[in-house]
Amino acid sequence: MTSVIYIAILANIDYLANKRKTIMHGASATEVKNKFGQILEMAMTEPIAIEKNGRQVVVMMSMSEYQRLLEIEDRYWGEIALKAIEDGFLTVNDTKAWIERKLDVKAID
Repeated sequence: MTSVIYIAILANIDYLANKRKTIMHGASATEVKNKFGQILEMAMTEPIAIEKNGRQVVVMMSMSEYQRLLEIEDRYWGEIALKAIEDGFLTVNDTKAWIERKLDVKAID
């Protein structure tokens, strides 16, 4: 995966994750190891939260769901890139000023 899902997508995923906490099936890592085939079949129809030491650490999901999420991410970043192109780019001086404001220091020439 070339980038991490950010901003609106993260907020949406966080919302869905919180909403699904009571709905999403879960399994311990040991259970996954012992019942891999059965849990794999379950993951084909819905994501499975896998826990280690009582904490959800990964999600097992179907390849089609994973590809759907990647497509959403690609569309999101594509829209961000198009907006950046439409809005124009900063000049060198504007970029230096932005960096100085963010770092609260003078940019090196």
